[in-house]
Amino acid sequence: MSPQRIAPKNIDDGVPPSMMEYVRSRAIALGYDDYFAYCSLFRFDVAVLEALLDRPGRLLDLGCGTGRHAVHFARKGFEVTGVDLSEHMLAVARGKARAAGVSVNLVHSNICDMAAVPDGYYDYAICMFSTLGMIRRERNRITALRDIRRKLVPGGKFIAHFHNLFFSRWEWADIKWLVKTHLLGSILPGIETGDKYFRSGYRGIRNMYLHLFSLREIKRLFRKSGFTISEIIYISPDRTEELDGVLLRSIRSNGFIVEGVKR
Repeated sequence: MSPQRIAPKNIDDGVPPSMMEYVRSRAIALGYDDYFAYCSLFRFDVAVLEALLDRPGRLLDLGCGTGRHAVHFARKGFEVTGVDLSEHMLAVARGKARAAGVSVNLVHSNICDMAAVPDGYYDYAICMFSTLGMIRRERNRITALRDIRRKLVPGGKFIAHFHNLFFSRWEWADIKWLVKTHLLGSILPGIETGDKYFRSGYRGIRNMYLHLFSLREIKRLFRKSGFTISEIIYISPDRTEELDGVLLRSIRSNGFIVEGVKR
């Protein structure tokens, strides 16, 4: 069965111009799976999600991209809705779902504004590969998380991935950026500690934006949006396994996968 398509919603100032260029690029969508074919995080996060999503239910996949999680869990018997701002990514996801013989509802929407998605319906929501880091400004990230919470049933789980602000291979460029982002985030309005712009370009897009998170910031986001954190998984530097039993994990981990529960 081919997946359904629901009408798109609006875009707000949480989406920087470089991100709009990214989501409008057909070439990026068509080359996405090949570009990340050997990404170790993409194998690790699937294993984590399979452990946390322990039985089939209604799953909301936020920033679903080309459907790698949406199609995977639809095959496992989940009722899946995928949300993404890129029509080209959704087109790829639609083709993959069709080829796999599964049904996935696809929503073209900004995850800060999901009026087309029903409230109080989903057992699970996921937001992987630092999709929340693609939203500019904390107020917009909180808006997104509060909206996600509304979509869940009481006791529903929300699972998200975040890149770690403090992760560094201790090269001079990394240290200089850490100092700079803390200084700029302290003194300049509209700039937050953790805001990163890839000045030299990312897949042909200059000044690509991504926000990196401290664990303290993640806990604040979950608290302000009404989630109770039930599990934090620290990702190893090579992104192949959980980082466990080491000192200063919140600094040494590549990133975090965090599970929150709607109380």
